Amino acid sequence: MDQPLLIDERSLRDVDIDLKSNASLEASGLSARTALRQLLASKGLTYIIQNETIQVVTVERARESLTTRVYYVGDLIMGLSIPETLLNAAVLMEAIQDTVDPLSWKKRGGPSTITFFAPNLSFIVRASTEVHASLGSKFSK
Repeated sequence: MDQPLLIDERSLRDVDIDLKSNASLEASGLSARTALRQLLASKGLTYIIQNETIQVVTVERARESLTTRVYYVGDLIMGLSIPETLLNAAVLMEAIQDTVDPLSWKKRGGPSTITFFAPNLSFIVRASTEVHASLGSKFSK
């Protein structure tokens, strides 16, 4: 990756990992982000990006650093009926979780969550700054 990693030593102690221990991963064909997430997940860790720095932390610590944002998606999901709109919302939520940093979502063991709030046709997303940046680029006009 050619990027420095800031390692939160408290996080390593929390999951009983020695800084001198080695870890490896066969990462051919994987993006650097996916490879790093898989390697860290095998040790009970993850990473967050804060202040333009990659920080290795426990999943619990990552959850504490999440932010919540609301994204209006009505024009993307509005169907001819309520059931159709709800189905479209579910399909879009699945697509987001499958394509935007897939390992960061709760359904795959990550800390991020996404829910549909029907009254205002919006997604409520609790995620890292990195995920929000990806979502913002997809939902901005």
